[in-house]
Amino acid sequence: MTEHGDIGGAFESVSFRATPIPFELIRKPLTLLASTHTIRILDDGKEVARHDRSFDRDETIEEPAHISALVEAKYSARQSREMTRLFRFIPAAKSFLEEVVLRQEDLSKATRQLERMLDEYGEKELSFAIQEALDRGTCAPSAVAQILEQERRKKQVSPPLSIDISNDPRVRELRVTPPKLGDYDDLSK
Repeated sequence: MTEHGDIGGAFESVSFRATPIPFELIRKPLTLLASTHTIRILDDGKEVARHDRSFDRDETIEEPAHISALVEAKYSARQSREMTRLFRFIPAAKSFLEEVVLRQEDLSKATRQLERMLDEYGEKELSFAIQEALDRGTCAPSAVAQILEQERRKKQVSPPLSIDISNDPRVRELRVTPPKLGDYDDLSK
């Protein structure tokens, strides 16, 4: 039995292998029990992860339930307007981001890139590109960007212009009601 303290990510390194642990236990002291056939990870005596032991070097063992829980927690923790908007407008974005996590890529970076593409290309184009990337099995923001660019060239449309406005929610959520133009007609009389 081995005690292990500071865990740096959603995978615990055990003899050059990455072993999955629930994300909420990251950086918490856990107990690792290893037999010749099984690896068990305990939190205060309660088993939180178990898998067959492998003696292959540099192997990453993934637990889909832990990854799905991590995606959900990241989504819940970041109830920002952009993340909410991304999931509201692009139904396939959640599946896409789950694949990003499975590939051990940076979820927040991928989310920011998709948010930027949503602003630049719009809902319809981004939704198509994400679904196309999922269908092709190329779940990376760069693949989505490439699909968007290919579609733009096919349609012979100018590249989108990125306009950086303030991230201040008071500015981004500001709505201006246009005045009634009939009132201006009265001024010319």
